[in-house]
Amino acid sequence: MDICYYNGMEICTYDLKDESGIYYQDTVMEWKRRAAERKLICVDCGSPVYLAAGLIKEPYFAHYDIVSCTYGKRMESQELMRGKRLLYHMLKRSFPTKEIHIRHRLPNGLYATCYVKNEEGYDLALDYRLQTLPIKELDLRVQYYDEQGIIPVFLLGIRQDKQEGQLSWYQTYIQNLSGSCAFLDSEEEKLIMKHHITYLESGKRKSKVYQKSYNIHNLSLSEDGRFLCDFYGDCESIKEELEEKEEREQKRLKEIREKERRYHVEQMRQDSFLAAEQERKEQQYNLKLQEYLEWCKQESLLKIDFHTITLPEGIRRDVLLNCIEMIKNGQEEMISKRYLDYIYKLIKE
Repeated sequence: MDICYYNGMEICTYDLKDESGIYYQDTVMEWKRRAAERKLICVDCGSPVYLAAGLIKEPYFAHYDIVSCTYGKRMESQELMRGKRLLYHMLKRSFPTKEIHIRHRLPNGLYATCYVKNEEGYDLALDYRLQTLPIKELDLRVQYYDEQGIIPVFLLGIRQDKQEGQLSWYQTYIQNLSGSCAFLDSEEEKLIMKHHITYLESGKRKSKVYQKSYNIHNLSLSEDGRFLCDFYGDCESIKEELEEKEEREQKRLKEIREKERRYHVEQMRQDSFLAAEQERKEQQYNLKLQEYLEWCKQESLLKIDFHTITLPEGIRRDVLLNCIEMIKNGQEEMISKRYLDYIYKLIKE
């Protein structure tokens, strides 16, 4: 246990050490004397408790006898206790005139790891865990904080930082509330802040996790629940840089597409011009060829004496002469096939 009552006032084991983890031995001895006098009382069951303050483990309060006390039966790891001590001192440093509580019981029965009462603004509830909560309980806490006008600050133990390319759903939940997801390394006494950034690269959705670590002793918390550091500004700068990069890339691609469009339009115009020119040349060629063929037929016809030539059976001379005149006048389509074949045969001979 990290808190108990002494003369009706709440005292906390984290006040037994300074920020460097060095004991205030006078205070330790004073509290041990009061415990021996049975003046240190459990905040939950009201039974007397004693103080354990060794050099290896974090100090704690415990019952003299085995009792059915829920608080007394809770076993906390050294990692959790060290982390709570570091956060407690950070809050004391951040809000030297505010009332700060450890294991603060909320009116709805839930507990906050640390709690800052702010008469001039919004209270802060700090939630530090080594394990994640089910989403139903997490939603319940956040909803209650929102209804009561309490600013939540969520932190996770360092073992929850899996060093992956993106945050888990729980870590993303925290980021959406606080602007970042923070992991406390109580052994190294540092805070690792992470922010998952999604962005577009060449029109495709990409993501990256930006992280930065800080010495916990150099950090303070603002009244709006944010850490006083350059992390948030860095995140905004990275987002702006990625957006500007994508804008430049999209502009470049747009210019390429426009050049391709103009090239295709010009190519189509040239192809259309060349096709029209080719058609014109073909028409000229066909016209000249037709003229030449007509000239050839005329010349051939002039060389044949159709008045004296011996005609085969079935070919009448008067009809033949009429057909010759029709050919000269360009009326071949009006001549029967028999006479036309005979005339072409004479021309070829």
